[in-house]
Amino acid sequence: MDVPEEIPEAGTVAPCPACNVKLNIYRESFGSRALHRTGNVSCAVCGAELGPHLHCQTCGACFPDFLVAQVGKRKARRQSKKLSLSFSPLPARQKRAVQLPSLDAALHPEAVKGPARKGAGMPKTLQLAIALAVIIALGVGGTFYYFKMEAEKKYAKNYALAAFCLQAGIERAQKTGVRMATEWKQRQDAGQSYTPRLSIDDERGFGLVESKLDQAMGKLGKAPESFGDCTPALGKLRTVYDKWHGQVQTPGNSLQAFNDNSAKIEQEYNKAIRDFKTSLPGKMREELTSASVKLKLLRPLVM
Repeated sequence: MDVPEEIPEAGTVAPCPACNVKLNIYRESFGSRALHRTGNVSCAVCGAELGPHLHCQTCGACFPDFLVAQVGKRKARRQSKKLSLSFSPLPARQKRAVQLPSLDAALHPEAVKGPARKGAGMPKTLQLAIALAVIIALGVGGTFYYFKMEAEKKYAKNYALAAFCLQAGIERAQKTGVRMATEWKQRQDAGQSYTPRLSIDDERGFGLVESKLDQAMGKLGKAPESFGDCTPALGKLRTVYDKWHGQVQTPGNSLQAFNDNSAKIEQEYNKAIRDFKTSLPGKMREELTSASVKLKLLRPLVM
């Protein structure tokens, strides 16, 4: 059979050399060989009959197209219809528009406002006002705490100084009273008259105690809340000091009365010490204990 060299896509018609029947000849790709019998196809390159091989045995072409000759029209290829759904079972994908920065935005990035963040709708002035209020509150609280601590330190210092002055005055009065009673007894046993009086050193010492005590008591003022009411404990010591100081300033004319009164004041002093220890607030006790390391006269009040 004489077959044209170029077979159009729609195929062509050629007469059979044996019976003169018109045959429809068309070209198929190698992948369509499964739909045809091996004896009905020929190599599109050389025209030789193709066997079951992957290449033509005559010309050696690999996966060659082939020619099909048949009586009648070519069967139309079955085409699958594409379904168009009005909905998708998958979640819709959100499209985000990507906006490239402009030249002005690149040159002046501070002038470009980014997208508003969630919860960032507060005006900048309000944010600054809140921040300023917080700073002021912290500053006021810190200042209040600082002045509170300073007031406690100042009160504890003056209180310890006042207690020390009272103890120093009481100790001087005790020693002065013992000296007076001893001299008085010696003169009395010797049959001599004796008028007890303070020495110049005693007067100078009591004057110094009075001056320091008045200064410390004047600076005390109202006790901080953390110390409680410390005034009564200090007041009892002041009462004992005043009695003893008055005892040695005006000893009287009787040695026996002088000794009896001194013993009575000694008992009041011991009771005042006990009351001082039991009524003293814990924080003030700590301050006096710390001060007693240097001021040894405070030790009887805390130990």
